[in-house]
Amino acid sequence: GAMKFYFEGNCPNPELIPVQDRLGITAVLVTCSYRGKEFIRVGYYINNAYDDPLLNENPPAMPDMQRVTRYILADKPRVTRFPIEWEKAQDNIPTYQSFTPNDMYAQARQ
Repeated sequence: GAMKFYFEGNCPNPELIPVQDRLGITAVLVTCSYRGKEFIRVGYYINNAYDDPLLNENPPAMPDMQRVTRYILADKPRVTRFPIEWEKAQDNIPTYQSFTPNDMYAQARQ
């Protein structure tokens, strides 16, 4: 059936982005995998532009990130689906062990 999730994250640190790439069109990709195989990729186009049309027409040499607005085309995602093998032989299914926070603390101290 259909699944829905909400993803929130901090905005990127502009200091880590080259100056020439701080404005303009870019994209965010969300990929989903099952047992190490990607089965869907969703991409969203993003336009980073100034909140003032005059600044967009004549941008300063050093981008003023306080005036930049991120426009996300959330209503027009690019979705790519990949066929994968969903079910495998029973002996290939990984097993997981449950831990309480106390168990993890004890293991970390060993």
